[in-house]
Amino acid sequence: MDPAVLFKIVLLQHLDGNISLRGTLRRAQTDVAYRWFLRYTLSEELPHFSTVSYNFRHRFTQETIEAVFRWILEEAGSAGTLTPAAVFIDGTNIKASANLNKAQSGSPV
Repeated sequence: MDPAVLFKIVLLQHLDGNISLRGTLRRAQTDVAYRWFLRYTLSEELPHFSTVSYNFRHRFTQETIEAVFRWILEEAGSAGTLTPAAVFIDGTNIKASANLNKAQSGSPV
């Protein structure tokens, strides 16, 4: 299995906002754009989701993943596709009421 395909699958998962690797591969079964990006024809069988999961758990170290991510950022930066013109950060603080034994005063929110 080509390691580039494994990284591309995870990249598609995150770019699409899909939390499920199974869902990403299910979509890739019928999405021509996904298959084009992965360089799979419509008749080729895609990797099983467990193959992708296994490789990211056991084959690739944290250092390998960080090096690939750093390389992608450097390539995107040298191509001029990254700019610090706008940065979006979600810094929302939400008070948690996780203690079920504590009585709440006032009306529930």
